[in-house]
Amino acid sequence: MANSKTPLNSKGQISELLLKLVPTEQLNVMLSSAEHADVITKMSEKVNKIPDINETDSMVRHPLALHYFAGSCDWYVCEWDKEDTFFGYVILNNDIECSEWGYINRKELLELEHVFIKNGLGVLNLDFHCRYETIEDALYARDKQYFNKYNKEVK
Repeated sequence: MANSKTPLNSKGQISELLLKLVPTEQLNVMLSSAEHADVITKMSEKVNKIPDINETDSMVRHPLALHYFAGSCDWYVCEWDKEDTFFGYVILNNDIECSEWGYINRKELLELEHVFIKNGLGVLNLDFHCRYETIEDALYARDKQYFNKYNKEVK
């Protein structure tokens, strides 16, 4: 596996923290080509700024730090203890009615990659191009009717 000294190109390297977050298959693709260097550099900077556990408790809107997806499952992360605990919002198997806020074990999430691949459900990916600033924005965009309470226009 790569380490923090693994050069991608002359622009930068992948950080130790980012290495903890990228699923194996995705990491292999990223490290195989220098064209991913800019994205990796931006994500390496971003992961250093992820709020710690309980840091966003008083916020009405939670910063979307990381978004993982596989098949019809989504994990939206707003906090991380820099080890194995995330806090965020999870939608499994597109079951929006049973989706919820809670703690997510980073190691267990990344281990799901093998389950998804083995069962032909796709590959677990870390979204490097997420366009939403908050988890609430992402949820509203996903299902405007169910998550209407997160609509910025609604007071």
